[in-house]
Amino acid sequence: MDRENKTTFIIGAGASTEFNFPISSGLVEKIRDCLENVVGQILAEHGTFTHNEREIRSFSEFLKKNGDANIIHKCIKYLSLKRDASGNVTNQLDKNELNKYISAARTINNKLITGTTSIDTYLGWNDTTDYEVLISKIAITAIIRNCEYNSSIYENHNRKIDFRSQALSNSYLVQIYAKLNRMCNLKPEQIFKNKNFIIFNYDLCFEQLFFKYLRQNRSKSAIEAYQIIKSANIIHPHGTSNDFELSADGETNFGNINIDYNNCASFINHSRSNIKLHTELELNMEKKKQLEEMIYEANSVFILGFGYHPDNLQILSPSKNYKQIPNRKLIANIFGMKETGAISTLQKLGSIANGADIFPLDRYITRDINY
Repeated sequence: MDRENKTTFIIGAGASTEFNFPISSGLVEKIRDCLENVVGQILAEHGTFTHNEREIRSFSEFLKKNGDANIIHKCIKYLSLKRDASGNVTNQLDKNELNKYISAARTINNKLITGTTSIDTYLGWNDTTDYEVLISKIAITAIIRNCEYNSSIYENHNRKIDFRSQALSNSYLVQIYAKLNRMCNLKPEQIFKNKNFIIFNYDLCFEQLFFKYLRQNRSKSAIEAYQIIKSANIIHPHGTSNDFELSADGETNFGNINIDYNNCASFINHSRSNIKLHTELELNMEKKKQLEEMIYEANSVFILGFGYHPDNLQILSPSKNYKQIPNRKLIANIFGMKETGAISTLQKLGSIANGADIFPLDRYITRDINY
């Protein structure tokens, strides 16, 4: 296998923080806020609990201001509709089903209040119900899409992204693009040649940022930019908030929060089947093999914005067919870590770092590093 100049990037949540996306503790806090207000709004609507006028107004205002809570509210109401004999959704509410989802949402909040810093920690409990798992996945999908919509890289035809801003120019993803753009001799069609990407985030920031960069900075048409992005060898082990697609008007579906009765079912089905939690570690055989080959074949591996969560390290851990990984260059992000913690963290990489020349990385990846 020709490993020359092949590079694999392993990208974590830290690569999206510049675009106003939460890390795990922030996601938990947002889930709690959304579910508390959604439950309050539903109970106020259906008269199963008494709220004062100020509380009811507060719930309603929260849903209007927070697109993610509004989506969760719509999904729970949709899931609670009665089905006819053919299984088709009717306009009648099934109160028993609604109460099950309300109970699931309350249970999630009650358990998260105990100080849980990751939704996956809660979902790992043995008594977690299918209702709680589905509500959690819907909440994650809604929150991530809403973050996309409100992020600095969301763009419509009337607004350009300011790539020269300090927040964006310092981000890992912009640095990766700038470096790859130079390394391929400014030929954007070759930007992903011999490059692999393992992205542990639910968001589509990587795809969106590169798409917009190719459009604005390389003068590519929407279709050309989209085709270049789709040619990239990318795996999201935990799934994504949406499938990265291009609409007829030349915009991507990044940040799509337009969820109504007609597309609620597809949103729910995507959340149920596409979002994978830490407690659902097992990847399908095809994806696992692809991921392992990405690491095995790389001459250089970059780990950026990665929290070294044990479950994620387990996903990266190679099976017996890929245990003997050839020597390589490993550049690992240890931003903000003390030296002792950094050494311990790098040791956790196990066979990924076995025999590698390790270059700890503090913040900037474009200086004196060739890949």
